[in-house]
Amino acid sequence: MYDAFMLTNTILQYEDRVKYLRSVLIVLPKYSQILLRQTVNLLQHVVRQQSDRVEGEEDHSLHRVASRSVSSLDRISSVFGPILFRPKEKIYYMQDDQQLCFNVVKILIEEHENLMKIIDNSDGPMISIGLV
Repeated sequence: MYDAFMLTNTILQYEDRVKYLRSVLIVLPKYSQILLRQTVNLLQHVVRQQSDRVEGEEDHSLHRVASRSVSSLDRISSVFGPILFRPKEKIYYMQDDQQLCFNVVKILIEEHENLMKIIDNSDGPMISIGLV
């Protein structure tokens, strides 16, 4: 499955990348789908919290808020990309795949609503994020 996710980076059009990722998600085992959905949901929540925090700061310039929001998404993607898509054994062609993992996770977070609606998690656990 690692290769299937990494092939996303070979597709030129962003919309086609999203469609391809959706097709990859469909063939994942059920509990892997649910786990990925909940993980990406959490990552999206963290990115939103960061951008909301930035909007609350004194400097409200649109450029500054937008750049910090993208910066937060980039940081989260760069940290969790290699973690989520680490194969059991590294093969020689996987040595420089960190940027590819980053790109896939970034799309998963940005398109979370669109991509994850295909996953039915009625059979699995539901994790809600909010105030405790």
